[in-house]
Amino acid sequence: MAGSKDDGSFDQLFIHPRTGVSYAVFQQKSTKPMLRRDKDLMTSFDLSWARDPSGKLGPLTSQCLNDHFEHGETSCFSNTGPKMDVVWTWVNGSDPLIRNDMIEKAKVYHLNPYHRKQNHGMKTNQYRDHNELQYSMRSAYDHFQSQTRNLYIVSTDVEAPVCHKNGSVERWRLGQLPSSIRQNSRIFSWNGSQHELHVFHHGQIFTQPNGSNYNSLAIESQLYNIPNLSEYFIYMNDDTFFLSNFETLDFYTDAFGIIVRMQSDLLVSPHKSPGRGSDEWKGLEFSNSLLSGKFGERWRPYGSHHVKVLSTPLLNEISLIWSSEILHTAAQPFRSILNSEGDFYIMWLFSHFVVERWREALLWSWVVGKVGKKDGGWDEECAARAWKEVGGQEGEAKLGVLKGKRETLKKEKIEDIRNDENFPPKTKFAFAAFDGYPYAGFGRRGAMSWFSSKQFYDPSERCVLEFNDCLAPVHDGQKLRSEGVFKRVAFERAQSCGDCIITALVKASGPLGLSAFLPPTNRTFETSRIILSDGDQRTSHVPMLPLTKRWNICDYSLENVLAPYASSQEHINIRQWILRLLLRYRFVIGVTPSSFRRLKNPQQARSVLSLIPDRDDPQAGLLCLNDNVGFGDLIVGNIMAEWMAERWWTPSPWELD
Repeated sequence: MAGSKDDGSFDQLFIHPRTGVSYAVFQQKSTKPMLRRDKDLMTSFDLSWARDPSGKLGPLTSQCLNDHFEHGETSCFSNTGPKMDVVWTWVNGSDPLIRNDMIEKAKVYHLNPYHRKQNHGMKTNQYRDHNELQYSMRSAYDHFQSQTRNLYIVSTDVEAPVCHKNGSVERWRLGQLPSSIRQNSRIFSWNGSQHELHVFHHGQIFTQPNGSNYNSLAIESQLYNIPNLSEYFIYMNDDTFFLSNFETLDFYTDAFGIIVRMQSDLLVSPHKSPGRGSDEWKGLEFSNSLLSGKFGERWRPYGSHHVKVLSTPLLNEISLIWSSEILHTAAQPFRSILNSEGDFYIMWLFSHFVVERWREALLWSWVVGKVGKKDGGWDEECAARAWKEVGGQEGEAKLGVLKGKRETLKKEKIEDIRNDENFPPKTKFAFAAFDGYPYAGFGRRGAMSWFSSKQFYDPSERCVLEFNDCLAPVHDGQKLRSEGVFKRVAFERAQSCGDCIITALVKASGPLGLSAFLPPTNRTFETSRIILSDGDQRTSHVPMLPLTKRWNICDYSLENVLAPYASSQEHINIRQWILRLLLRYRFVIGVTPSSFRRLKNPQQARSVLSLIPDRDDPQAGLLCLNDNVGFGDLIVGNIMAEWMAERWWTPSPWELD
């Protein structure tokens, strides 16, 4: 029997004899180890560097890279944006075969699939289908054609009848397929070029397949396993839509990095609350406790329920750090099953991981890479130099740090980066990584909006640094090395030391760039370790700080961090290595017009849909239609179908005629 293939196509269908519904047929793959190769972690810049380690990063020379971080120059970067894949996750819980499988699996976990008010497990409104996927894909066809590469649908699968072949038993799976798409071709013409539509099922991409899965957090944690996924890709739930035209530059720019979206006025606790009811918030708090263990404890902003952009190399990096937590979540068929500590919420954690890796890299660059001694020492001279660089005076114990005026997001610079008179100004840039750390001063409450936060824009706002608490070479009677000082300011005293040091050094760098953080151009490192690999080959081409789960058990010394990147007898330029490290985690916080609308009943649904802005309205951006219908589901479904058909009337090329 032939079935669904590894590339997401399929040549064998099973047609249900009673319902007439078609399913893809594929054989369950065996478990594979959760390992990542060096190339899985590489960005396009890393790949270029690996091919030419003497100094070029694709279009970037070492000088361009230096000018970018020291002076804030962006002229060496492309202003067109990369091609991106678009990925949807989808399940039709209204399908009798899928619904029956859900019910049987729910019994194993003692869940009631019809109890809508329960706080754990299976809720029918999470899986109902109103044909949203067809119109979500149409919205992408209408409004996101530029630079789109291929499209992917990730759907569920159930066990097929056992097949006996040559005396052996073969296990096959039936993969759910959207009824609206062509099933005989995955290649179509769009925007004058050829694109492909791939359908993958959970049993094909899960690291350790464990039968049917209806846990969205588990499914999302496995998306990085999709074969040949673009470096940056757009992720959509089937209930998310584009309301007007967007470009890839709304999601990523070569000059500033990935564009993340989050709420500044709603923060997630770093502690797991006992008895937390909401399965979403249980997962959020669990994930923030993991971030806090690695990057220091703090409350972090809630994410937006809309279209997201993700990086495949960075998802692979996350999977190496929290592999056991991801595998545990992937094995849970429903969200936050009773007595579980919470699910790994990768779609929320991803944006914060990028932000925190950036902050970690900034502080490591300054403390260990620049000020600390090459042998890892941190003496009175280092401490005095560090105190002077943040603006302190000799003999002073405390320093009030004011923010400096920055021009990173000056209007002229943004226009130059986008360089297109027709570029729709859908996404405004609220904060760029080059201006430091966005959560500094947030506490537990955050800010009313990213644009109103005094932490970013009020020069009178200040933080206070204490020399003995942050930079002294001896603490609690113990002499510290540079990596010990780094751990203290970055994680142990994250807010009182690390955040304030970043503010001081951003100011010291002037209106553009990050010169105050960077080591001298001629500072080099040579490992004392014996290199067992080929003398002409680095053991790694991907610049990363350690991948441990907790900061307090990690060795951040210069020797430990840089040795894996050294060939025998090679001097590593510390500054160039750090520039490549920073390049990996650049980000911008973007603010885009968006609407999150819950549909509850027929009357309310009509009212809500009537208020959604037309495509020509400046406030028409991104939309999420959340099924929270308590009664009148069939009527609401008809109302939605009529509204969606009027909104996105043009059939997409992958639909059935």
